[in-house]
Amino acid sequence: MITYILIAIIGLLSYQAFSDQNLKYKLSFHPYSVYHNNEYSRFITSIFVHGDWTHLLLNLFVLYGFGLSMENEFKIMSIEKYNTEVYGYLHYLAIFFLSGICGDLPDYFSKRNTQHYLSLGASGAISGLLFAFIMLHPTAKMILFIGIPIPMVAWLYGIVYVAFSIYAAQKNQDNINHLAHLGGATIGILYVLLIFPGNKLPI
Repeated sequence: MITYILIAIIGLLSYQAFSDQNLKYKLSFHPYSVYHNNEYSRFITSIFVHGDWTHLLLNLFVLYGFGLSMENEFKIMSIEKYNTEVYGYLHYLAIFFLSGICGDLPDYFSKRNTQHYLSLGASGAISGLLFAFIMLHPTAKMILFIGIPIPMVAWLYGIVYVAFSIYAAQKNQDNINHLAHLGGATIGILYVLLIFPGNKLPI
């Protein structure tokens, strides 16, 4: 349910921002405005707006796949231990938003005095859910697309993902915020290590 709500909100706001540049600017992560004008809400609002259809649909596809899986898993663990779904939903949202916020931190510290820099998208938040899944299911089968689909186990996929993100961030030859991917992935890993030792729900 929460995954579908997030998809709907992200899709609606992104679609509106495609034709409303003022809205896109107000919702995007603008480190200069955050630092100089205390517009901290941009850490959250930037998650819900995207640059174009490719950016949006790719993120929503990954959110649909891994978001539903993680939401269901947290819900089941919460029901088994507490006979309620609430704690599972709270964990899911915690990973999503903490990963999104921390995905913007590298930009905040490096670009806070750069007036013309903007960042947007749910990539950091979704990377957190992706790596929470990898941590909980390291031997699950995943597909890496590099022109052709390449099957591999989840832990190897994670290593390739991180290695490529570091390489691409250093090269800085595209318009993708690879540091946001790394920031979100870091939160997904740490959250599972700290909150789910032994893959249990120790609330």
